[in-house]
Amino acid sequence: MRHDIKKSSRLANSMKISFNYQKGITLRRETKEYLYLVAKGRELAAYSEKQLTVLDDTLSGFDANTSGRCFHALVGDAGILRTGGRAVIMVTHNAQWLPYADQIIVLGQDGKICAKGDLEAVKNSSSYVQEMYKENVVDVTQTPSSKLGQRSSTTATIGMLFWYSFRRAAVQLSKIALWLKHWVAMNKEHPNQNVGTWTGIYMLFAFGQVMFIALGTGYFLLFLVARSAKNIHRKLLHTAFGFVFTIYAPAINTDRDSRAPMSFFITEDTGVIVNLFTSDLNLIDLALPISFVITSERLLATVADIILTCIASGYLAISVPFLAAILFILQRVYLKTSRQLRALDLALKAPLFSHFIATAAGLTTVRAFSWTSTVEKQNTKLLDMSQRSHYLLFCLQRWLTLVLDLIIAASATLLVGLAVALRDKIDPSYLGVALVSVMGLGQTLSSLIIFWTNLETSLQAVSRIKDYTISTPVEYEKLHDDNPRRGDAVGDDWPPRGQIVMSDVSAEYGAQKVLNGINLTFAAGSKVAICGRTGSGKSSLLGLFLRMYEPASGSITVDDHNISSISPPTVRKSIVALPQDPVFLTGSVRYNLDPYALHTNNHGKLWDVLTKVGLRGTVEEMGGLDAQLVVDGFSAGQRQLFCLAGVMLRDGRVLLLDEATSSLDIKIEQLVNQLIQEEFTQWTVIAVTHRLKSVVDQASGFDRVVVLDRGRVVESGAPEELLKKGRGGVFWRMVEMEKN
Repeated sequence: MRHDIKKSSRLANSMKISFNYQKGITLRRETKEYLYLVAKGRELAAYSEKQLTVLDDTLSGFDANTSGRCFHALVGDAGILRTGGRAVIMVTHNAQWLPYADQIIVLGQDGKICAKGDLEAVKNSSSYVQEMYKENVVDVTQTPSSKLGQRSSTTATIGMLFWYSFRRAAVQLSKIALWLKHWVAMNKEHPNQNVGTWTGIYMLFAFGQVMFIALGTGYFLLFLVARSAKNIHRKLLHTAFGFVFTIYAPAINTDRDSRAPMSFFITEDTGVIVNLFTSDLNLIDLALPISFVITSERLLATVADIILTCIASGYLAISVPFLAAILFILQRVYLKTSRQLRALDLALKAPLFSHFIATAAGLTTVRAFSWTSTVEKQNTKLLDMSQRSHYLLFCLQRWLTLVLDLIIAASATLLVGLAVALRDKIDPSYLGVALVSVMGLGQTLSSLIIFWTNLETSLQAVSRIKDYTISTPVEYEKLHDDNPRRGDAVGDDWPPRGQIVMSDVSAEYGAQKVLNGINLTFAAGSKVAICGRTGSGKSSLLGLFLRMYEPASGSITVDDHNISSISPPTVRKSIVALPQDPVFLTGSVRYNLDPYALHTNNHGKLWDVLTKVGLRGTVEEMGGLDAQLVVDGFSAGQRQLFCLAGVMLRDGRVLLLDEATSSLDIKIEQLVNQLIQEEFTQWTVIAVTHRLKSVVDQASGFDRVVVLDRGRVVESGAPEELLKKGRGGVFWRMVEMEKN
């Protein structure tokens, strides 16, 4: 078994398929298990020692991106099934795989071979292949991706920044050099006189320079940077997670104009988002202000050094244009390469972050299946990749320092040569100032170019975040009065009855349909169970009620209001949901129990619901309602009961239960069903469940069962009526399968 796991791990790495321990952050639990079983079946087929492999339209259920990766990993030019002289027979209706086949056999409608040969032969002899090839073929090697890490590489440039914060520091630097010149001249006439005075004034100028830099830096960091960084972080937070707040913490006010829809996170790489909140925000908070400060000071210092050097020797000014041209070319080469290396450094960190998050989330599974060594190797590989660009950037900086030192050495040699040749025309005091300035110019120029590049890199982080907030899909438009989508005005008591009507509703994720032509009516106050196999569209149905996804066609009305014309936060506030996995926020017990503060002055109501769910004693042990909520103090069942207590405090008429009892034991499940029966008598309850025993049990109170299969309603009716169908009924077969 361990041998099989190791082989499976190797295949998963080659196919870039994530292990189940990664928990597929954007997938539901049963979907993750299903995908894992599918991937496992592909692995066993790939490592079978049989010389013949038959793939019966295996890739048709995948999206284009996944099918492309799987195809190339299995039967592509370097695929696993291409080795060892194996033969592969692949049944497909997708023309995009035809160019990779050694031989193509086309079957007609009568089951007979109507064409045979390579691609060109069958295209010329079969009109069916010609039609299919024109309509369906795509380049699988160029699979489009919407990942943020692959967005357009927008780069930001400095432009007309204001350098005035440090002009006084540059003046002080010039005064230091000029004071040194006067000191040298005076010491030539009166050796070693008033040394203390000259030294004291010299130190005073140096102290003044430091003070001006400190004042400018302090103001810049404490006021300007803190304010701008806070605004950028808030904008990014609302864009990425504003949707989550409306689901799990709807009382939190977020920027409604920038929230990304749930569908966006199905395809977005979590590591990319983490990279924005770590590397990019770190650049904005730390690297950007420091780089700006040092770049400003170094730029002014460079100008001052060049001016002082030219004053000492007017002939040296002739070399300034040539020096500027060389530095311009050097700066262009360095900046261009450095920008790309910095961007590559950030992009290579995203896979490392994704791998780390996935491993931490599924650590138990990793250990249980002895995947530790494989995960460690993968982490080491990703870590090495993330450091490659950093190493190259370090080498590039060393090269820049060397080239600048050589240029400054040449300038110093030229200066000394001019001083020797024109010794009678150059003031020795000015020559000393020029030598001091030119020797420090190399380090100044090196710092200027390096921190200029760091500044541009930091501004690229601002550009990436801005690009993310602009290009990320918006969940809904601002509800201006002149906006045709501004929505219906509903009162605080909406929905008053809880009647839901679905008219010819279809939904899809990308190009894959998950619901197709749903026509259902949920009467006010009814209790309906939604059943079906994994992937049948049950949770997608509930997601439509909360406007987590928008229907591709059809309409959903709740008490005669089309929810597509009502803002998502209003819908999620009015329709109460109890998810499969409870979510808690940092805060007190009271805040997590009553986030809307509906019962601020009614402590008795809060204690009453806690007593009903059996958690009063546990909360009292924590320290009461105002104590910090310790999630680890609750078991899995108690967490679900706590969420149910919060639901009991809400005002509404529609309750959605998404596998709310799947992780509970029988005793707690019975308690939950009992509370739902007693506390939500006037509510419309729609429950997605796999536990059919509780659906059949009359004590659970379900009036109706809806069975979904592949996004369609295949059965609907009272539980006892569906059971009377016997073997011919889908619900009956599901119940019997659960019994067995």
